[in-house]
Amino acid sequence: MKAGLCFPSATALVLLGAAAAFAGEGGHAASAEYVAGASEAQWLLLACAVVNFGLFLYLLRRFTRRPLSDYLLARRARVREAMEAASRAKQEAETMKAEYHAKAASLDRTRAEMMQEMRAIAEADRVKTMAAVREASERFLHDAERTAESDLERAKRALRSQAAFLAAEAASREIGERLGREDQQRLLNEFLKGVDRQQ
Repeated sequence: MKAGLCFPSATALVLLGAAAAFAGEGGHAASAEYVAGASEAQWLLLACAVVNFGLFLYLLRRFTRRPLSDYLLARRARVREAMEAASRAKQEAETMKAEYHAKAASLDRTRAEMMQEMRAIAEADRVKTMAAVREASERFLHDAERTAESDLERAKRALRSQAAFLAAEAASREIGERLGREDQQRLLNEFLKGVDRQQ
């Protein structure tokens, strides 16, 4: 039964139900006679049943209307809150999905930029390394040339000194055989002066 059902309509329903019951016992024609010939006790019993039923409906409405209404309102509020929460969750999920797609797109762009930057750094390092290697090789060649020239000059001086020494020794022997002691000394001094001038 609905809580909003009023007392007179419930009584009318009970009376119709009783009449249908009487009609069910002896057919349509017999029910009219049975209703007319019903005793006062039966009518009183029917009236008490109707009053009891009406009282039951009234009490049911009186004491269950507020809790039932509160329960239905609370349930409706819970369903509304659940739907709002689901809507918020769906909106948050769509926002997160959009953010994820945006981050994925920016990640691809960032990766491409990083790769380009790394290539540029590697190219700059290669150019720098090649320049350093070229400079080091040129410096090494220059140092080697200077060392070779210095070694060559030293060797030339050593050879001249050795040649002068050998020439002086040979001249000394030759002169010793042909000249006297004073002539030997004079010629030796002149020769040494000439060697010194050549150096």
